[in-house]
Parts: sequence; C-alpha cells; structure tokens
Amino acid sequence: MVVDNKRTTLALKYADLIQEQNACYNQYRSVIDEVQRVRLERKLKVLDQQIEKLEKILLCNDLINEDVNRRVLAVENKLYKIDFKEQLKIVKKILDSFLDYGAALFFINDYIKMAGDLFCLELKEILNQETTELIYYPIEFSIEKTWNEVAFLESLGNYVGIQDINKEGDCSKIIEKLLGLIESGSIILIELKKIDLFDERKEFISWLVSCFWRELTKNLPLACQKKDIDGVKFIIVINSDNDIFDEFSNQSFCCQNQCFNMSKIFAIFLKNWTEKDISDWLKNYSGLRKKQRNKIAEDIYKSSDGGIPNLIRDGIKSKLS
Repeated sequence: MVVDNKRTTLALKYADLIQEQNACYNQYRSVIDEVQRVRLERKLKVLDQQIEKLEKILLCNDLINEDVNRRVLAVENKLYKIDFKEQLKIVKKILDSFLDYGAALFFINDYIKMAGDLFCLELKEILNQETTELIYYPIEFSIEKTWNEVAFLESLGNYVGIQDINKEGDCSKIIEKLLGLIESGSIILIELKKIDLFDERKEFISWLVSCFWRELTKNLPLACQKKDIDGVKFIIVINSDNDIFDEFSNQSFCCQNQCFNMSKIFAIFLKNWTEKDISDWLKNYSGLRKKQRNKIAEDIYKSSDGGIPNLIRDGIKSKLS
C-alpha cells in the first residue's frame, strides 16, 4: 500500500534523525571550542524541530490509523529480538573477558542481506546495559565523498572537537582525545558503515588495524592507570552492505579460527533464521493465536529463500502491518 510505504519511509527518516541527534549530543559534550559549541547548539535545535515535526506526522490519524500505527511501530521496534543468540553469546563472552579495560574490533559482513542493522541494535542495547552513558560515533562512507585515512580521521575528529586533520600521523591526536574522554565504566562505540563503498578498503582496513587501532589499544592501559579508572571499553564495528569479507579474511590483521585477539579484526558471522525463530518471535510479540502464528511463520519462511534475515524482516512487516 502507498500509505504503508510512506509511513515506512518516514519511520526510517525519523530513526536516522534520532541517530544524528545522539551523535551530535555526544560531540557537543566533548567539544571545548566555543564557536563549535554554538554551531552544534544550532544544529541540535534544527534536529529537534525536524524530529518533532516527524513525530506529529507519524502519529497523525490521516496518515495511518492510530491502532495500526502503534502496532507497526511496535513490530519494527522488536524485530531485532528475532535471533542473534549465538552471535551475542560470543560478543558477551568477549566483553566479559575484559577486566579493567578492553577493546574489540568487530566486522559485520553482508549487512543488508543478513539484517546487520538489527544485530547492531541488539549490540547497542547490551552496551547500554553496561554503562550509564554509551558514547556512539557513527561514520558512514558514501560515493559522494572521496574517502581515505585522513577523511576517516576528519570524521572522527569532528566528534571529539579536533579540526585541521591533514595527515595520517594526526591519528595520535584523535587517540589522545578519545583517551581523555574516558572515565570508569566508559564505553565508546565507533561504527563504520558501508565500508564496501570504499575503493581501497583492503588498504584502509590494514591501516586502521595496524596504525589507529593498535596505537589505541597500546595506550589504553596506560590511560586507565594514569586516571585510576577501570571498566573501560572501546569498540569499533565495521559494516559492509555486501559480501566482501573473503577479500581479506586470511590477512594477518584478522583473527583466525574465531580466536579473539584484541589487536585484530574479529568477524561476527550472522546466520539465516529458522521457521522456529520466526514462530518464537511471533509468540512473544504478535499477540496471535498459536495456529495463526504458526501458519504465518511457515508462509514467511517459505518466501525467505532459506531463512535470509532481511527477507524474513520484510515478510513479518508485511504480514503484521
């Protein structure tokens, strides 16, 4: 339906604005320069206005019936609860292994097909439960901008209030600022989105691990000791919309055989969902009778090409919207 498509588009735009607002708030809290603070205050005001406007539209009765709207939003807000049990168990084991401090560099392959955005929502929820303030810096690669190591540092520098990045060596300034932000229990999450759009991605990832990440992890224990703090975690999640991991999976900067190493990339392999996964989710969140939800689960799974998560997501939204 046209109305459904319009509502979905607006809901996605709303989610993007919320994410941008959170990132802007994080940047505002860490900026010292007064001119930049004023600029960020203006941006936050504009974002607040845009969010408020979208909220009114989404709740407007002439766009979609209020009861249906509530149900659709509820479905979308709980979709990430379908099944990432195995992957989250691995992540939690890694996080639990950190004592006074820790760092993890994760890679999510085939992000669109495998509903990687839902996994990242679940990951953020886990991290939020472990801290009073999750510091989140999203960086999204695009075809409109020429990306290289300096461009990455510039994007990260914008969050922490460092301007005039003009060479790779300036990563030390960024790392020093990041380490200056941490307190006991701090968690900093950097998400690199759409790495597949990066033409020289293999070279960039090699640099990211061997230069930026290893310098960060090397200086992290010293920073914690100097500030007398603990419970600190740094996490980078690299996302690829397409299946590209085989291009560099055998390189020395990647963990092999699922053996975690703090200084290397650790791949999180998302898997197809089963018909039971769908049925269990419907039991918890749909309010449908058992016979009805089992039939819906069967239909959705049959159309999902063997359990492809993104197809199942679309199937659930179609059936319950």
